[in-house]
Amino acid sequence: MLFLGGAGYASSLFYPDLLLYFPGVLRALGVSINQSYHLFVALCIILCYASTYICTKMVTKKRFSSMIGAIIMTLSQYHIDDIYTRSAVGEFTAFIFLPFLLYGIYDLLYEELSKPGIMAMGFAGVLLSHTNTFIMCILLYGFIVLFHYKIFYKNKKLFLKLLLTGLITLALTCFYWLPVLEQLKDSTFGLSNSWVSVKDTMREISSIFENQMPGMGIAIFLLCIPRLFTIKTKKNKKLLVYGDILLFSGIAFSLGATVLFPWERLERFVNFIQFPWRFYLLASACLSMGIAILYEIYFQNRKSREAALIAVLGIMIFSSVTNIQRTEEGYYSYSDDYYSYKPFTASVIGGEWLPEQVDSLEKVLEYSDKIVGDSGEEISFYRKKNEIHVSCKNMESSYMDVPFIYYKGYRAVSYDNEGEKIEDLKVSGEGRHGFCRVYFTGKEEGKVVIAYKGTWAQKISYFISAGAMGAVFMLSRKRRIF
Repeated sequence: MLFLGGAGYASSLFYPDLLLYFPGVLRALGVSINQSYHLFVALCIILCYASTYICTKMVTKKRFSSMIGAIIMTLSQYHIDDIYTRSAVGEFTAFIFLPFLLYGIYDLLYEELSKPGIMAMGFAGVLLSHTNTFIMCILLYGFIVLFHYKIFYKNKKLFLKLLLTGLITLALTCFYWLPVLEQLKDSTFGLSNSWVSVKDTMREISSIFENQMPGMGIAIFLLCIPRLFTIKTKKNKKLLVYGDILLFSGIAFSLGATVLFPWERLERFVNFIQFPWRFYLLASACLSMGIAILYEIYFQNRKSREAALIAVLGIMIFSSVTNIQRTEEGYYSYSDDYYSYKPFTASVIGGEWLPEQVDSLEKVLEYSDKIVGDSGEEISFYRKKNEIHVSCKNMESSYMDVPFIYYKGYRAVSYDNEGEKIEDLKVSGEGRHGFCRVYFTGKEEGKVVIAYKGTWAQKISYFISAGAMGAVFMLSRKRRIF
């Protein structure tokens, strides 16, 4: 946000994904914004493939099934649509971390959480990428724990280990969620009055299998057919049971996006999800790894595995190509005037993280280059990086509304003619169209500087997260947690 959020930090409160620093680094090196975004997308695709391959291999110990899972995950219809149709950066980034959480379930149920760092990495990555997906993952883990409660009842140490992993994850990500909670406590945001209703966006059952957005597509379900002919044996029991958990979860999440789920009755509790078909994200991950495990069990000899790999690759490539061909919106290409052309810079879609006081985006754009006093007069100013500087010469207003959309943490300081600080001025969110309102005291002489300086909660959260990271580093040196 160039002028909407004022300081870039205000927007990063809600989108803290560390991977997003990658295009920022490219921009600093002189790469165009369009190329930076394309390279970021390519990086996410590569990391999605790599994380699925690695996590599947930790379960099956075989390259064949690892490739199967990575191919299906990367080319799954919903993943392709997230990239090329929706440009849903948060969601397709979350795809990278879901395999860590799926391996975490296996580690929890069958290896007594021997590598808690993998689970923590998954939860932290998903939380920092896409909050709605994080909530879905909590839901999945909740069902897993409840369904296998006997394991935790008999092994209290395992349950405590799970809780400790959760607490460490919370500490590591404190720099994100604590400032967000602080902002939510201080202000009311657009997400409180969702612009879309979940009951209006739930899907028909048949639409799951169609080649449309949103949908899962028929390909990923056709690849589940070998499960009908797979027999459980003493040798494959553990692996097949885990694969079944994933396949069942994938199908359940797919159906959860449809009219079979009572969205109308639960709307007031879950409307923040906006689109029930977000469940397809977790469904795609569960089915991809579940099918990979299934194929590891079903196809035993080399020739059948080679044929299966070729078939999976062909089916998924055909599916992804047809998805891209029918794409109407296309994956966004950003022009080089992204920052200078206001409608591009100010695009906030639903405006969920805009304060409720922002009554009109058109008015925000109209007044983005104006400071207005209490009587409606315009006050001259200039910008210096992320600061606004206002001259106090001949100032008669009792307050002014500056073109920074208000978030807790903005600060206004008055200086005398020699540049010495006089005092801090009161800043509130009562300005026109959600802008910061700065109140004068009558002592102003030289100038007033307005900038985003953060809050104590934000600064404390940095220390908590840094301390947790240091503790994890020391712990990892003493024993293997990854």
